[in-house]
Parts: sequence; structure tokens; C-alpha cells
Amino acid sequence: MTLADVIRRIDQHHDGLSIYAAPRWRPGSRALVAREPRDGSLPKGAEGMTYLISLSRARRALAARLAWPPEHELDVEALCQAVIYYAVYDALEPRPLPADAEVELPVAI
Repeated sequence: MTLADVIRRIDQHHDGLSIYAAPRWRPGSRALVAREPRDGSLPKGAEGMTYLISLSRARRALAARLAWPPEHELDVEALCQAVIYYAVYDALEPRPLPADAEVELPVAI
């Protein structure tokens, strides 16, 4: 299973689980959804992987990404990148401005 597969099937798992993935996290990275062991070790089957994110936090990242303006891609790769961004930066991806948005810059005095 890949990270993209996990994201595609995220609704099949409950929030008490976590996502583990092979480093240099990418949509094609090997991945596993499992309960985090109490002792902090890796769950069975996660050899060569690292903890990525809890499912509840991944769902939060996906919901935020799905709320972006419709002109932005919503393929599984973009959704994986939203989850990875949240895992790395502990923050949601910055929401892009609409193409017709006007930004006022402060004037130096």
C-alpha cells in the first residue's frame, strides 16, 4: 500500500490510528495505517517506515485542502502533499489567494 492508497481510503479507518510511511514521504511511499504502540516502537509491518501523522490530523489537513478555491487541483497527489505539509510543519498549507485578488502592500513612511 502507498501513501496515496491510504489517502484514497482514509474514510475506511477510525481516528484512533496513525499513518506510517517510508521516508522521503511522497504519494508513492510505502505506507501503513496502524495503532501507535504504547511503547513508542513501530507497529508490526512498519519496518523501514516512520510515523507520519495521526488519522484525525490527516483528515483535518484534507478538509482544509478540499476547501480551497475550485481552480486548484484536487488529485490524490495534491491531497498527499497537504497531509505531508501538515506532518512536517504542524500547520495547514497556506491557502492561495484567488487569481483576481488585490493585495495592498504597506507603504513605508
